[in-house]
Amino acid sequence: MWNSLGRHGGVDRVQKSMVHMKSSYALRNTSKMASGSSLVPTTSISLPESVAPHIPCIPIRLDVSEYEKGIQTILSKAKPELDVAKFEIRVFTGGITNFVIGVFGPGADSFVFKIYGADTELFLSRSEELASIITAAQCGVGQEVVFLFDNGLCLRHVPGRSLLPPDFSNWRMAEPIARTRARMHVKAMVKPDVEPVLKTRFLGSWLDLLPTELDTHERNKKLRDILDDYDLRKASSELLSCLEKVGSPLVFCHNDLLVGNVVFDDSTGIVKFIDMEYAGINYQSFDIADHFTEFAGVDNPDYSLFPNKEFQVRWLKIYLEETAALKGEDPVIVSDTDVERLYTEVKTFLPAPHLTWGIWALIQAKLSKLDF
Repeated sequence: MWNSLGRHGGVDRVQKSMVHMKSSYALRNTSKMASGSSLVPTTSISLPESVAPHIPCIPIRLDVSEYEKGIQTILSKAKPELDVAKFEIRVFTGGITNFVIGVFGPGADSFVFKIYGADTELFLSRSEELASIITAAQCGVGQEVVFLFDNGLCLRHVPGRSLLPPDFSNWRMAEPIARTRARMHVKAMVKPDVEPVLKTRFLGSWLDLLPTELDTHERNKKLRDILDDYDLRKASSELLSCLEKVGSPLVFCHNDLLVGNVVFDDSTGIVKFIDMEYAGINYQSFDIADHFTEFAGVDNPDYSLFPNKEFQVRWLKIYLEETAALKGEDPVIVSDTDVERLYTEVKTFLPAPHLTWGIWALIQAKLSKLDF
């Protein structure tokens, strides 16, 4: 969630908004692989052979300063049948931890190149991300991985548009989002004895990355005020202890479903989810709570857009009905009690995204080249 604590101007917004409570594997190391080699990701998601294809790896590092030339070179090697001279290359805006480029060719040959940001492997598992992208595609909710290169990956472009904050409360988009979320939660298999990423990463290993100082006196003062006012380790421990008692099931979650990570095709009404950097096995109710907090938007969040109970109850009923249908229940019966129970669980989880992305913003204040 970028909105409540802010992935832009993060130190300021953490300071203002904390009261409301985002094992490393760097694919840049694929340069050690021979041309034409492949990678099978390791993950806490259960990936049968049919769902875990060997992904081609192109041993080339893409230089952001010469991305057009680099993309043409990589595509020529990975897809020699394509006439790369006919492709339009366009930089996408809005990326925070990566440099994202659209490559549009004739017909269906369009791709998205994602170049990983510096030091992102410190707080992201690129292997887990790759497995999540593969799984989401197999579940019918995400993009296809085409190939990897030394410092990023190439994905099949998904037709449609990214949403704006008001779109989340428009039922033309909200209903397919709820149904697509149910599909993601139901269709992926979870390995037994897996710990949720909320515990292992978000409110776990990320705490070890919290900065103790920043680059200017003013930013240091703001950081110190936050760390003095909030014992983030204690808050994380106490919150996890509380949430573990809720009994929310562990499912395959996106964990970061803000407006920019939902692609909606106006012509078909189909929804796809993109940007699986933070996806993984997590509590069902965290994923839904995080989505509801994202209604406020990213930059200059407007908390009046947070969905009221009436909206949440309707959304949750659609989600539960789709979940039951996907599990093969016949007839599909979702009671008011079922909906109220999930509503209460999601409400209990609402502090978790705020704390998670507050910690994330503080880490970015140290690592990112953007102004957090």
